[in-house]
Parts: sequence; C-alpha cells; structure tokens
Amino acid sequence: MDVTFNNPQFLWFLLALPLMAIAHYYDWKYKKKEALMFSNFEAAARVFEPTAIPSYPLQLTLRILVFLCLVFSAAGMNFWYVGPSTDINFALAIDTSSSMSAEDIKPSRISVAKESASEFVDSLPILSEVAVVSFAGTSFAEQVLTADKGKAKEAIRNIELKHTGGTDIGSAIITASNLLLTGKENPKSVVLLTDGQSTVGMQVEEAVDYAKNLFVTVNTIGIGTTEGGGFFGEEDALTQLDEKTLQEIANSTDGKYYKATTKEELQNIYKEISREVYKDVRIGLTSYLISIVLLLLILNWVLTFTRFSTLP
Repeated sequence: MDVTFNNPQFLWFLLALPLMAIAHYYDWKYKKKEALMFSNFEAAARVFEPTAIPSYPLQLTLRILVFLCLVFSAAGMNFWYVGPSTDINFALAIDTSSSMSAEDIKPSRISVAKESASEFVDSLPILSEVAVVSFAGTSFAEQVLTADKGKAKEAIRNIELKHTGGTDIGSAIITASNLLLTGKENPKSVVLLTDGQSTVGMQVEEAVDYAKNLFVTVNTIGIGTTEGGGFFGEEDALTQLDEKTLQEIANSTDGKYYKATTKEELQNIYKEISREVYKDVRIGLTSYLISIVLLLLILNWVLTFTRFSTLP
C-alpha cells in the first residue's frame, strides 16, 4: 500500500495548520472574555443548555479536518494497493512457426492455441482492450489495441502459420508492449504462447528490460507434450521448449509461467490469467475528499445553530 500525490506542491499549505490552531485559540479567548461581561448567568443558563461536548476542541477538529481534506484534494491524493485489476489491457502473442502445426495436442497446437485465445477474449471485462500479435522469424501486429472483442477474435481466427525460419520471442515482446502503449492508462499484460525457443532476432533479455521499463507484465505459456510431435509430415522434426527462458521472462516482469500439454490445460491457464492478474491498483481520492469536506461543512453549520450557539 502506498499514497502518492499528483500535485505535491499544494502540500506546502499544511504549514498553515499551526497558524490556524493559534488563531482559533485567540478567537476562543476573545469570545470567552466577551461572555464574562454578562452579569445574569442564571438567566443565560435557562436560555442556553450546557453543551455535553466542549465546543472549542470540536470546532477546531472540524476546521482542521476540512482544511486537510481540501489540501489533499488539491494535491491529487491517490491510494495504491496490490490487487486484482478488472480493466487490464492485454496483448496476445501467439507463436506461428511451423512447429505449431504439430498434432501432439489435437487437432494441432495452433488450432488449440487460437480457439483458447478466442475464449480468453470472450472472458475479459468490458473495459479491457486487446491486441493480437503473431510471431515466427519476426513478429506481426495482427490487431492493434481495441475494445471491440469481435475484431480481436477475428484477428485470432485469421492467424496463419508462417514458414519463415526461427522463432523471435524478443521481437514478439517488443511489438506486444508497443501496442499496449496506444491504449488508456490501464495495467498492461502480454500473454505470450510458444512451443519452442528464441533462435533469431532480438535478445530476450533486452526485450524483457524494455517491457519492465513500460511496467508491462509478461505471462508466458509453453505449449506441447514432453514427447513432442512431428509437423508438416516430418516425424523427426521436433521442437524443444525452452522452459527456463520462459520462466525467467515471466519472473522478471512479475508474471507467471504456465505449461500446457492438453487443450483443457490451456483453457484453464487462460481462465486463470483473466482472473488473477494482480497489479498496483490506484484509487483517486479527490472526489471522496470533497465529499468529506461537504459533510463536515454541513455538520459544522448544524452545530453552529445548536451545540455551538453563543449568547447574543
């Protein structure tokens, strides 16, 4: 938990608090002195009932609270906590290298990946926006960040395998992170799915540092069975999943690494990501502080004509 201020320069007004307390004290002393000029206290007592709560400290407390709320409101006070966010923007990065045609997960890795990704989009809150990236030897922005879930699902359906050599995971992270920059100031999360290892293009470490600097969380999913599966009719053409690198990517960006060996496992992974992404959640307190000020002013006004009444 943390507290921040958008305009901290307004906090300098807090230095006026001691002056307020001193002014209030002398104002009370002056009114008390005036009250002593009444000679018929018995008559006054019959008109005004004694207060159960001393008016001086209560009035001072109310005024200090009003002043503090006004200063903190002007300073743009925010409260931060780590919790589940309901308006996260996602970029789905899906491996489209030739090995994704392997049929160890029926009907194929790429078919299951696309179907599960579409279901994931359907499960997202209304305020979440989605971008779609495909990658093999290089990365492609299939769909820019959009709140239109239909467009995102169409982009996923249109993804095709690419026969360019290698797998560029670093480029996929960079492209997905850049797409997330175009949206609203929501928490940002990349969901990267691959069945292999980064063999070409940008160094993964550089891409991870880039994502971290943008406060982007990268969740990684390794897809495929331990036995593997041939692709394009080549039974001996197997890919080796680099789980260590995928775990390091996730851990470095406060994400999680998942392993999917079946369609059901992949679907459950996407469900978990949609539910359990925790980020620094900000609550702007300005409107709440203004409401407190109004309530305190109303309370002070009521007390002025009741408990704080003074002799004419």
